[in-house]
Amino acid sequence: MREKILIVDDDVETLSFCRDALAEEEYEVATAPSGEEALTLTEETEFDVVLSDIRMPGLDGIELFEAVKKRHPDQIMVMFSGFGDIDVAMEAMRVGAFDSLSKPLIVDELKLTITRALRQNRLQHENEQLKQVLQDSNIAMASLPRVIPILQNFALETFREFIELGRVMNYSSNEIILKENQTDSHLYIVFEGEVSIWQDGAEIQRLGKGECYGEMIFFRQSIRSQCLVAELPAQVLIINKETVMNYFSQKEERLFKLFVINSLNVLYSKYRKVCSRTSQLESMLKG
Repeated sequence: MREKILIVDDDVETLSFCRDALAEEEYEVATAPSGEEALTLTEETEFDVVLSDIRMPGLDGIELFEAVKKRHPDQIMVMFSGFGDIDVAMEAMRVGAFDSLSKPLIVDELKLTITRALRQNRLQHENEQLKQVLQDSNIAMASLPRVIPILQNFALETFREFIELGRVMNYSSNEIILKENQTDSHLYIVFEGEVSIWQDGAEIQRLGKGECYGEMIFFRQSIRSQCLVAELPAQVLIINKETVMNYFSQKEERLFKLFVINSLNVLYSKYRKVCSRTSQLESMLKG
């Protein structure tokens, strides 16, 4: 889509000069012979840049600038004035004009100023879009648990899709979520509360919100499970292994590799915790 430029001047020759100067550029150029007509055009069309003479009968350039800014605060405007109108040009810059030019206009200077103004306009739009994305992400994340280790490098959209693969179960204090020594094929992600992992009658690890259990089933077959117990009233998302694998088989290879890497990192972290806890238990038993 071509960028739109509006030229405003009561001098017909200046309007013609600007149209001719920009004829070979890939812009959509509109002109207005008065401030009043220009204001009407800005209400009907969104322009990327507006260039206006300062001294015009009726609605002058400064008044046009202020009126347009009320409706479109981010509108990029360039003002131009006759030779000697330095004070007027300074006033235009003071109230927020992007730049000011002096008459008679010079083709190269006009083109360069428009190029800079359009670049500023693009940056403004990009900034607005990024702010909106950030706001949408914050709203979405507010309804989700904090970052889950195996999903920490995934896009929000993938994160949400993954969460929707499972079912959320609620458990009361001391309720058994998974009995020990059973073959299991699920991934357990703690949404709320605390879940402890028991093995051979001893607690070896405790999971909090956003932590998960069951990554090892993705890499080793027929694993005998440990025991999962809800230490506090807990809300746990449970996803079947086959469902997870089918989901990532439909995604691009990069996402699957990322999932595997993140899962291995979680496993290594848990391995260190378990070793530390085992060493602590052994010391306690010896004591």
